[in-house]
Amino acid sequence: MTNKANENYDALVADIMRMMEQGTAPWRHPVIKQAGGLPVRHNGEPYSGINVLSLWMSSIQNGFSGRHWMTYKQAAELGGQVKRGSKSTVVFYFNTVKRENDAGEEYVIPFMKCYNVFNTAQIDGLPDRYTVAPDTLLDNPPSAPLDAFFAATGSIIEDNQSASCHYNPTRDIINMPNIRRFRSSQVYYATLAHEHVHWTGAKHRLDRTFGKKFGDPRYAFEELVAELGSAFLMSDLGVMPCDTASHASYLENWLQALRDDRSQLRKAASHASKAVAYMHSQQEQQALAA
Repeated sequence: MTNKANENYDALVADIMRMMEQGTAPWRHPVIKQAGGLPVRHNGEPYSGINVLSLWMSSIQNGFSGRHWMTYKQAAELGGQVKRGSKSTVVFYFNTVKRENDAGEEYVIPFMKCYNVFNTAQIDGLPDRYTVAPDTLLDNPPSAPLDAFFAATGSIIEDNQSASCHYNPTRDIINMPNIRRFRSSQVYYATLAHEHVHWTGAKHRLDRTFGKKFGDPRYAFEELVAELGSAFLMSDLGVMPCDTASHASYLENWLQALRDDRSQLRKAASHASKAVAYMHSQQEQQALAA
């Protein structure tokens, strides 16, 4: 296995684990995938194994809507041109080679290589059969009362056209894709509530910082606070709490944390309630200002 392949593989695993740490495995993402089916090569052959995850991750992070992926050379051979500034996605090739030892006995050595591909959304001039499918949108009805509640918190919500749902503490903004890209309206609002609980933890709000980097056990605790806060708020607003796909991903982590310290549940629930109370207090301030 080459050092480059190993480095890229380790980076991919870290990205997947980080996404899980943030609440959702890429195969259970609440935002619907824009291109149906498994990702495929330029010739229509489907990818398999770890490459499916790599390409799903890239589509989620960058908002790619194409199902086909190809190398720079393959795109050129098809008459296409990769758009200036496009960043490639790494895929992996696994195989074996046969060798003989000094005794003439044959043995097999596995190896891994990597190479770079681009989504058709990043390429101009391809034949019509590679036309990028339009976004898959569902008829998810918005809720005026819920939209008004979150608007009254004073949070800034942006859609950067990716499928990423997250709170950015550096910019103090919440990124949320359009409601019609979610599996249901219920999942959208539960996810929005989850990110708003993170938002309440900013230093100039509730100053709740339980780990800022992947791998920190306190990071998982903050995720539990956000999940409980989302469930509390949804129930408080008359919406049945639902699985935002993070519960299963983090159930074992939370169980382990509770096995280590049973007070963690009480502490997380307390912080979740404070986050919900803070959001309600913002409603009151808005009403007074009006």
